[in-house]
Amino acid sequence: MTFNRKGLTILFHPISGNDFLDHKDRVFWMGDVKDLNLENL
Repeated sequence: MTFNRKGLTILFHPISGNDFLDHKDRVFWMGDVKDLNLENL
């Protein structure tokens, strides 16, 4: 992924059953970190 993302920003997260924490605190970014709208999680 590191070499083939071609400038894209990629968000990785676990699937723990807690969508909010998975997308807020348990993320790994490749590329620029983006602000996420977490209202609907």
